[in-house]
Amino acid sequence: MMTTDTSALNSIKLFVRRVLIADSFEEPLLPAYLSFITGVVDSDDLPINVSREMLQQSRILDLIRRKLIRKALEMIRSLMVGSGNTEDEDAGDEGAEEVADKAKDGNVKPTSNKYLDFWKEFGRGIKWGVIEDPSNRNRLSKMLRFRSSKCDPDNASDFISLDQYLDRMKGEQEFIYYHSGENEGQIRSSPFLEKLKEREYEVLYLTDPMDENMLSHLKEYDGIKFVAASKDNFKLGETDEMSEKNRIREANKAFRPLKKFIKDKMSDRVAKVKISHRLTTSPCVVSTSQYGYSARMELIMRAQAFSSNSEATGFVAETVDPLGGATRTAGNLVIPHDKILELNPFHPLTIKLLDMVNHDPDSAEALDMLNFMYDSAVINSGYHVADSVGFSDRLYHLLAKALNIDVDKLVPVEEIVKRKEIVEKRAKANDDSTANLEDD
Repeated sequence: MMTTDTSALNSIKLFVRRVLIADSFEEPLLPAYLSFITGVVDSDDLPINVSREMLQQSRILDLIRRKLIRKALEMIRSLMVGSGNTEDEDAGDEGAEEVADKAKDGNVKPTSNKYLDFWKEFGRGIKWGVIEDPSNRNRLSKMLRFRSSKCDPDNASDFISLDQYLDRMKGEQEFIYYHSGENEGQIRSSPFLEKLKEREYEVLYLTDPMDENMLSHLKEYDGIKFVAASKDNFKLGETDEMSEKNRIREANKAFRPLKKFIKDKMSDRVAKVKISHRLTTSPCVVSTSQYGYSARMELIMRAQAFSSNSEATGFVAETVDPLGGATRTAGNLVIPHDKILELNPFHPLTIKLLDMVNHDPDSAEALDMLNFMYDSAVINSGYHVADSVGFSDRLYHLLAKALNIDVDKLVPVEEIVKRKEIVEKRAKANDDSTANLEDD
């Protein structure tokens, strides 16, 4: 039996010869990630005339735990392959083992509706198991289901397994790509996926806060490593990667003045500047190192840090990251300061910025434009904007410049009175109902 009440880990009751012996254990019969399963165990092998303390130390109880975990996973696997039900399970271990053999090779294709219903309800338990149970990690990984860039966005039941992903990989593809975000719409429009979409690589969509942590424990599947689309170690297939490197080779030389300008002006915000091979339509993007936090994970970690009793209201300390970048501490949380600004050398904005720097290496206008592009890239990449006041001030001044007004010069009262008179005249002429509106 499965239940959504996972508050109690002791969901299995132990009977010996139909006599209730225990309904709670120091070490539960099922691990926490399977706590959605409830049931009873009736054993003829345990002694009935011993204390509960002695019973907890019984080696037979350890055997029961292992058997229960195996039975639970076989039950879920039978649901996954669409060839088992509760009657099959009641038929005995032979039926369960037969179902297990069918799924042992991992080439499970379509996902049954019953399993999708199970996954939507209890999928987080399976993910938790991947994190917490290394001995069963490979079995559990076959049960994982994901939404991806090749799933139908209008069909909420269109999920894929990792085996299906491998079957659909391009011939020279070396990695399993994934990207995280708050929802599918945000992930789908992310600039990190521009090149992957253009080259028709499939990307797993991670919307659950647990997903990235789970994949960091799984690391690879069937010998294929997982790679985040937003990390510095991102690579395409060998042929596509070589094609992109050849494409940007000249740009690396041409953009040296701009890269130096950015490093000089933004050394406190940017650890590295590079020419990007993952962008097509966006002028720039902010990525992170292979071992840094993604934008989604950083937001999750920030929320955890500031939900504590700490009175931290910002970054309060700076240390050294062993991987090379500075780190900053928020409360008890250390957030790596290893942001990488990637430039699209073929975008008109980056070319214009390069021309401005070439013309005047100390250009204040170029610095304003750079700050705008950087802040926009931070937002577009999903990161937190540290200097939100500075960003809004620069935006107001840009709007004022476009409209040819002085944003720092306040409007005198006389100008307000003139506009009030215009509104009153128009209301009388048109019998406008706004004339009767009360002032706030």
